[in-house]
Amino acid sequence: QEHTAQWDAEEAAKIQREFIDGKVNVLSCSTTFELGVDVGDLQSVVMRNMPPKTANYVQRAGRAGRRAASAALVVTYANRAAHDLAKYQDPVSMIAGQMRIPWVPVDNARIARRHAHSIALAAYFRHRAERDSQTWRQAGPFFSPP
Repeated sequence: QEHTAQWDAEEAAKIQREFIDGKVNVLSCSTTFELGVDVGDLQSVVMRNMPPKTANYVQRAGRAGRRAASAALVVTYANRAAHDLAKYQDPVSMIAGQMRIPWVPVDNARIARRHAHSIALAAYFRHRAERDSQTWRQAGPFFSPP
């Protein structure tokens, strides 16, 4: 199956479930799968071109072999583009290259507000989980309790 940002959330979730359940055994993904999606226990990752930066490579390649006692295979095809050929000639520069240290501009009020809201919401979820053993796997029940 192809995984693309063109799908709506319901369609993407269906394919992700089918992949995790083993009904779909190969996904062709764009960068939509680079961050934040748990796809279960992958054995291999094949990249059809060289990622732009080391952080992208680490994020994509790191999808395979996450579970204990799991081996991983990562294959990257290099195109005849200058970037791909440079990394093909010196693969260590991609695998062990420099990554930019993440930072947040603390003087940005909008970002500060988002972080404060995130911290408060996370504290609320922890409190509810400890007090009532209440967790939410979907947003609907959180916003519209029974």
